[in-house]
Amino acid sequence: MIGPFYVKETKNAKIVEVELPVSKINWSVIDLFKTRFSILKENLSDLELKKLSFNIRKSERGFYSGKIEPLPSEYRLKGLYLDFRPFHHKKEKISVTQICKHLMSLNSSKEYLQFILEEKQKFESASILNGFIFHKGHKVSANELIDLWFYSYYFHFNRFPQLKKWQKYFADETFQSLLFLSVYESINILRKIHWSISDLTPTNLLLKIPKPSQK
Repeated sequence: MIGPFYVKETKNAKIVEVELPVSKINWSVIDLFKTRFSILKENLSDLELKKLSFNIRKSERGFYSGKIEPLPSEYRLKGLYLDFRPFHHKKEKISVTQICKHLMSLNSSKEYLQFILEEKQKFESASILNGFIFHKGHKVSANELIDLWFYSYYFHFNRFPQLKKWQKYFADETFQSLLFLSVYESINILRKIHWSISDLTPTNLLLKIPKPSQK
């Protein structure tokens, strides 16, 4: 195995070989991640979104209004959120937390490890609208907002009182728009992780790292 050295370069990527023995690679999880991401991507495509536009405003008292357009119906969005949830829930086999942990065992290249770690950190802590959304003195992250909605409204109800407190600061359509934007941007991060292993098979032990201009 060639370790941190590149096998080759393409227009958009640097290619490195997997160092972990093929028998120790968790192929079932990698294949499941690829399959479920393909379903998620198809679901997003079926929403037939064109160019998104948004006009989110903040009043002097800290109340947010405005919305993203075009925003699909809540019924259709719930289907998207359901397909997205396994990548978000940390205990799921294909969650970003779990899949990145496994991917970081495949190659010791500093550049590859940095790429995977950066995407994981973006998924877990990237702020919404470049830090425009604040709540009680801190920038709201996409992950935080997804957690709030998923565990208080869509899939569980144990944080419902907490959601009601947040709703005092957001118009309903604004809050729903920000949730969709959070999921949408998180899917774009998943897209990069999926791309890095899209060619990986038991007979093609290669990983892709985006070149700086492609990140």
